Amino acid sequence: MKNKRIIAVKNPRLRKIRNEYRNLWSVAESAEWRRLNDEMEGLSFDEDENILTIDDMKRIGTLERFRSLQENQSDLRRAFRRSICKCSSCGRADLDMYYNKPYNSWFCLDCVQKIINGYANIITKKALGTYYCDDDDGDFGESFL
Repeated sequence: MKNKRIIAVKNPRLRKIRNEYRNLWSVAESAEWRRLNDEMEGLSFDEDENILTIDDMKRIGTLERFRSLQENQSDLRRAFRRSICKCSSCGRADLDMYYNKPYNSWFCLDCVQKIINGYANIITKKALGTYYCDDDDGDFGESFL
């Protein structure tokens, strides 16, 4: 995919369809995350409803499955957060999106504008010699230009 790309939908009916699909994906992601969580919870307790320690799970052979479920949850959440379904910054799902390849993420146009304005402030402060923060702030903002 290109370094930067804007997906904008002008037609109100198509926006509604887009938003419904995004909502559907969100519901599906949440349901799968809860399913994984329920399975992890089942592995976390013994038959007397006592919580198991990591050593207990290791001993009875459920730790590997528990860790696998945790990893699946993390991968699922990370993939959804970086998808076009919601803004990586504010989490909104009902707006047009902008793809930023260096961060492999989608941002709503409102957040992009705020980031660009913030970057302009960084450039001004650097020129005045009053910017004392980490340079990573500038790199992030610059990736949107």
